[in-house]
Amino acid sequence: ELISPPTSRSFEFEKVLSIRKLTESRVKKCDTCDLMACCVWRVCVREEQGCRKRTYVCLDCQRTRFGGWPPAKDLLGKAHMDSRKIDFISMNCSREANPYMPP
Repeated sequence: ELISPPTSRSFEFEKVLSIRKLTESRVKKCDTCDLMACCVWRVCVREEQGCRKRTYVCLDCQRTRFGGWPPAKDLLGKAHMDSRKIDFISMNCSREANPYMPP
């Protein structure tokens, strides 16, 4: 019987944090740096274990770790963005002057 090797670790975009979460008194920090986290990704280790662990990232770390925002089709229902939220995330979750935000 052939046993397939375990799948490598992968990541799945889960959501953009709500404006309520982003403005709480205890804001969530990025798991990689000291900026405010704005996005949540699931860490998928093995197929049978699913994607249980979450990693919280800022825009800068999302770009370096995951190549930026997922394709627009993968953001549907996960990134409820309005101008207030886009402005808040751009100013608080990146060191860039004008970080890329999805439309």
